[in-house]
Amino acid sequence: MDQCMETEKYFLPTEYILCDTAFTPSTHLIPSYKAANGFVQHKDEELFNDALSRPRVISEHTNGMLKSRFPWIRKIHMILTDDKKSLKRILKYMDACMILHNMLIIHNADDADKWETQSQESRHDDVTRCPEKDL
Repeated sequence: MDQCMETEKYFLPTEYILCDTAFTPSTHLIPSYKAANGFVQHKDEELFNDALSRPRVISEHTNGMLKSRFPWIRKIHMILTDDKKSLKRILKYMDACMILHNMLIIHNADDADKWETQSQESRHDDVTRCPEKDL
């Protein structure tokens, strides 16, 4: 990845990314410590890995929620080519999904009782359906 190879282009001196043990530690990449088979991990390394696991779990849960809400993310049927436009197109779709995801969270879209199917009569004057009342 360019972000790993040319970190100065992507990160300020105080910025870093948390990653897994497949990456080599550097100024901007912070992986968890590897536990060698048959050896007990040093207490400081164990504490660090424990602290690092919390944000990684949050990140994984967020990915799971996105994949649940937008199943197409699990199998993106778009081909990456040498043309940079192909990756940009996928990233635009991902951006749109994240924006929609956040909007649905903000507007409590997961509350099933607020998303009833509408009956034939108009409910435009029904104040119980106005999201502003929850503010």
